[in-house]
Amino acid sequence: MKRYFVTSALGTLLALFSLCSCGDKHDVNPTEAAHQKVNDRLYDYFDEAYLWNTQIPRRASLQNTLEPESYFEKLRYLPDDKWSVLFQNSDQVSRMLENEESGFGYGLAFGVFSNTGSYFAVVTHVYANSPAETAGLKRGDLIIGINRSNITDANVEDLWYASSLTLTLGKLMGSQIAEDREVSVQASTQYNDPVISIRILSHGQHKIGYLCYTNYVEQSESRLTEVFTGFRAAGVTDVVLDLRYNSGGVSTTGIFLSSILAPATALNGSTVYLTESWNDFYNDYYDSEGYDRKQYFKQDIPVNMDLERIFILTSGQTASASEGTIVGLTPYMDVITIGDSTHGKYCGAAFIETLDKEDDDLKQWGMMLVVYRFVNRDGLTDFKEGLAPTFSVPDDLFEAYPFGDERDPQLAKAIELITGNLMPAVAVAPITRSGHYRMLSGDHDFRHPVKKSLITRIPER
Repeated sequence: MKRYFVTSALGTLLALFSLCSCGDKHDVNPTEAAHQKVNDRLYDYFDEAYLWNTQIPRRASLQNTLEPESYFEKLRYLPDDKWSVLFQNSDQVSRMLENEESGFGYGLAFGVFSNTGSYFAVVTHVYANSPAETAGLKRGDLIIGINRSNITDANVEDLWYASSLTLTLGKLMGSQIAEDREVSVQASTQYNDPVISIRILSHGQHKIGYLCYTNYVEQSESRLTEVFTGFRAAGVTDVVLDLRYNSGGVSTTGIFLSSILAPATALNGSTVYLTESWNDFYNDYYDSEGYDRKQYFKQDIPVNMDLERIFILTSGQTASASEGTIVGLTPYMDVITIGDSTHGKYCGAAFIETLDKEDDDLKQWGMMLVVYRFVNRDGLTDFKEGLAPTFSVPDDLFEAYPFGDERDPQLAKAIELITGNLMPAVAVAPITRSGHYRMLSGDHDFRHPVKKSLITRIPER
């Protein structure tokens, strides 16, 4: 598995910083001393590598905050930074970044009951061979309770991190969501293949290749190669890429997929995909040392579709590397987005697996730290409110169809744009729903923030 460590040069520098910032440790209990050491190291990282390093408080103003979690939160620059996170189980996070984790194997969107304030979840997708699939869960299923209790802030994360669950499923009945039945799921550890669905749809002279893809993970690159090699062999003329539930992943896999989709003329080794804009200290240093902060389309890609246009399905869960694909391709081809506005994560984070693997007080702590914003060739960046769709077509999970089904209004809109023929699913007016419930935005997925990260390395210096 590829690890995303801080380079030895930066690690050495931070070790030197910590030697001169620990202060007098007399009459300090061991826990406080350990926390202070963690905090000193956190400050060093933020002060040097953090994208908003000029906005952090002075070190002296934080000296009374000992708990690392609270210290970390005081360092984050709010409201801009929604994504940096401190954690203690780096092995779990490493698996999560590769889509290998213990869980139930589903994706969820959330709503709230207006009369009680408790949550409900809607299944957006189910991974193959997962506990969720074994239990018979499918896209569009409503989860209204767990372990015979309402879903609240206190237990919502159990939907991913519990070892087993009894799920109460609901069904829509007029203006109410009523209890339907119960199913049990037992967590397992597995690789969740982010290639959720592949279809080839024929419409006259058009062969449309549809792909639903949920995470940018390196392990999926061979699968992506297989999918698009099949599309080329089948004579696919147009591609619909479904990124509605893709919240990001590894930056190099983003380049890989975008290179498959891009015009062949972009694969000359010098065409810029995205540029990394770090803080002023890093930008100045790298520029003076000749470090290239640009990302380029891959010249040696195993398959290239040589597209002039692409149709991408989006939602509020479309984030980070997914948004990078949209803005990175836009200067070179016609990128038509269909759905809802994207999440608005315009920056990349470094996965720091451990603050110091040789120090017992530091090795259990790691973090995801935002270190750069990405900028496309035309200067597009800082899309904090997300990327507005070319065509707004709501994703109605209460009337969810299987992936690749032409009754899905977003896919139907893409087919209509490709063929010029009206599709029945597009012609139907959107359903206006009223009742004691409402869906929440894509920000409310309650998952570990690493699931919305564009993961990179802190380059050597």
